[in-house]
Amino acid sequence: MKPYARLRRGGIDLPYDLDQRLLSLEVTDEAEDKSDALSFEVDARPEGVSPFPLPPIGVELSCLLSDGIGQLRDMGRYIIDSASLSYGTLSVKCHAANLVESYRTPRFQSHHGSTLGEMVQAAAARHGYEPVIDSELGAIEIPHQDQFSESDMSFLTRLAQKFDGVARPMDGRLVLARRGTGQEVNGAAFDIITIKPKDCIGGESAFTFDYSGREEGGAAGGISGTETAREPGGYRAHFYDRAAGVKDFVEVGKAPFCDLRQTEVSRASAEAVAASELNQKTRGAGSFSVKVLGNPDIRAECLLELSGFNPGIPTLWRIKTATHSLQGGYETGLTCELYKGASGGKPTSGNTASSGKQENVPGRAKKTAGKSKYGWSAPYVEG
Repeated sequence: MKPYARLRRGGIDLPYDLDQRLLSLEVTDEAEDKSDALSFEVDARPEGVSPFPLPPIGVELSCLLSDGIGQLRDMGRYIIDSASLSYGTLSVKCHAANLVESYRTPRFQSHHGSTLGEMVQAAAARHGYEPVIDSELGAIEIPHQDQFSESDMSFLTRLAQKFDGVARPMDGRLVLARRGTGQEVNGAAFDIITIKPKDCIGGESAFTFDYSGREEGGAAGGISGTETAREPGGYRAHFYDRAAGVKDFVEVGKAPFCDLRQTEVSRASAEAVAASELNQKTRGAGSFSVKVLGNPDIRAECLLELSGFNPGIPTLWRIKTATHSLQGGYETGLTCELYKGASGGKPTSGNTASSGKQENVPGRAKKTAGKSKYGWSAPYVEG
């Protein structure tokens, strides 16, 4: 059986006869704070005298996909943004149905003596979301922060990014989570997707790998597992120690250190910012992209393991974007970044933070995800 898709409104299939009329469909599943998207094109030439029905703007759709082997998989809910009809082709674009209007509305507020978690909880209550908060991120103190003509979406996204986190509505929840950990907010590990060169669409060399040591702090570390590999440099963040009345600093990673310009208000904030910078630069130093046979089980945030690829290419990656394209055939495009817990492609313990007095604080151990045939436990849906 060939791959197929279903578009439903209120649990009922749209009257488009997708098996015969669907020209193309694309679902883009994004990690972090980017919005998922759906677009599709349908042959809208009328049959007989009946005009082809156009979808109303603003309605909610659900999209389901099957690779033709397994059952239909729910790919999420979407809101129709635009529809155009040209020369008998209907083109529709949608965004994920996660954002309520009030969450995107600018507001004014000064926040005093709060934590990041308390801010997320307050925003969730204002907009009708259920708060789901990472305990470490939620405990970060925010002594003062002004929200001037800025939506809660923009405000929380900005604060979360500073501490290497993401604040994002998902399925009725407002989630505050760490980036690139390979874990869900509740600590459950994402599965690992394993591919070999023969799985690449277009041939065994049909992939793109890129690495740049310029993104690393202090000094470039080289690619793990190669003869030029070495420990990359770390980051130093300064803060005011109000109790002692002096300016102090913390260091994350190993020497040489790159000094961050902004002075933080507390030791905890400085440690979080320095660790965030190191994690972001480590992940951003490498990228990997490839297209494989379509599999609706592959989602953003899953881990990708490479087996049998060129020596020197790290083996463990985090999927940032999974693009499912159905046009004649079905393929899934993956855009990945280095998994931050990887050393030579294998997960390791977290970063170590030290103060100006060189007192070490043990890092947080990372959990290694288990392997499975598929990379996501999304529910099956009856066709």
